[in-house]
Amino acid sequence: RGAWLHPDASCLDLALRRGGLPRSFRGAVDTGLLARDLEDPDPTLQWKR
Repeated sequence: RGAWLHPDASCLDLALRRGGLPRSFRGAVDTGLLARDLEDPDPTLQWKR
């Protein structure tokens, strides 16, 4: 199981409001590091697709 998320903070906000991540992973999800990375992206890193 998994979940797709666009590299955009608004997409994460929507997923959190709708409860999509905990539902996809069937449990609690800590999104602290993900939210931090989306708010302050490092231009030297690229998302793996």
